[in-house]
Formats: sequence, structure tokens, C-alpha cells
Amino acid sequence: MPEMIKIDINIKDFKGQILNIVVIFAFILMSSQIYRAQMNKVKSLLEQKEKEIKKKGVLAEINQTEKSLASYGKLFGKKDRSLVINTINVISRDLGIKVNSIKPEDVEDYSDYILKYPFRVAIIADNYHAIGRFIQRLETYPDAYYIVGGLKIEAADVTKEGPKAYKLAAELIASGFSLKE
Repeated sequence: MPEMIKIDINIKDFKGQILNIVVIFAFILMSSQIYRAQMNKVKSLLEQKEKEIKKKGVLAEINQTEKSLASYGKLFGKKDRSLVINTINVISRDLGIKVNSIKPEDVEDYSDYILKYPFRVAIIADNYHAIGRFIQRLETYPDAYYIVGGLKIEAADVTKEGPKAYKLAAELIASGFSLKE
């Protein structure tokens, strides 16, 4: 029979090693808790960062909108009805077109930020080209923004100027725009 081996284990011999294992296990648990807490902080910081990035994007859009409004402000300027009438008179005088009447119509809200000042304008011109130049000059006027619509052209009754005086009468709606205050 084989000989039995006697094992004599004494806890006192392993007391230092057991203490080391317990201390190591405790440090592992503590470091795990610290790691978990730090990961929660990192997660919350990443969420906060995403929120700030979204806020920054919204602020950039608002800034761009403000810049657009400022550029429209320069385009439209602060115009009133008298300026529209003056502009129509200046252009017609430069082109030799007779203005029969300028009738202001009701001011309209064109959008949330813009007012529209429409005028019904009746003119007499020598030919279609003169009417076209009048409309083109009005719509490309550098100091304001105008749109011309509702154009109606017919032969003018100009019997005072003689039998060979052929002219055209045109009625149109010229609209000036300005920013709301």
C-alpha cells in the first residue's frame, strides 16, 4: 500500500497571505466602485456636451437669421409712402413718361417682418419700350425694393395732341416694401 502523506496545515503559517488576499479583494471592490462613479461622471459630461453642441447649433442659426434680417433691412431700408411716390415721379420724369395718377392702396402685411405699400399707377407713354423701361427701372431702383404687377395696357385717348399722336396708357400696381418696426 502506498504510504500516506501527512499534511499538516497551520493557519498561522498562511495568516499573512490571507490578509493580503483580503486587502487585495477590498482594493478591487473599491477601485470598481470608483471606476463606476467616474464612468457615470463621464457619461453625464458627454450628455451635457451633446446638449451644448445642440445649443450652439441653435444659436448659430439664430445668429444667421439675425444677419439675414440685417441684410434685408439694408435692402428694404425704412421707406414710407412718400418715398414710393417720389421714386415713381423721378423715374417717369427721366424717361419722359406722363404720370396721370398715383393712388395709394391699403398697406398689407407681406410677411411677419415686411410691410407692402401698393400703389395703383396710371401712366401714358409713347410705346411699349418706354413702359418696359419704366417697369425695369422701378424694379431695379437701387435705394429701395419694388415689385410691379397687374399691368394693363391700352391705346391712350390723346386727342389734344393732334390726330397723329399715338400713345399707350398703362395701369399697373407698383409695390414698395419696408421692414416692420
